[in-house]
Amino acid sequence: DLHIEDFYRDVALTLNRLFAAFPVPVTLYVEDIAGPDQTDEFGLPSARSNACFSTLLWLAKHDYLFFETTIRQEALDRAVLTQRAFVLLSQLETDAEGNTARAVDRLRGALRSAYGERISRCVHELLEQAHQESRR
Repeated sequence: DLHIEDFYRDVALTLNRLFAAFPVPVTLYVEDIAGPDQTDEFGLPSARSNACFSTLLWLAKHDYLFFETTIRQEALDRAVLTQRAFVLLSQLETDAEGNTARAVDRLRGALRSAYGERISRCVHELLEQAHQESRR
């Protein structure tokens, strides 16, 4: 399921970019997350670009980021992490060896590894943790 791996990668890159800029709102370009877009002969965005843009909207709908407006299907203008996402990424975690790090540091490590399964697992765990906390 390649589209799910792309989703997790897009989530990881988006959260990392917004955490690095927090609390300053930024313009979040799809191209910066998914790579250069290859439009079709009618000038419509590629399926990959559409999927990335949909991921950004999904993150907003589920209270991980806030934005003021869209710039066509190319970007979110004045995007910033929500309190929920900031707290989630700032939480300290202890790994199996007893090392302590913030959740965002674990996410960054997964991104540096460029290993799709590691990124997917990390993002899945973050989203699951947020879901469990919202149910409390």
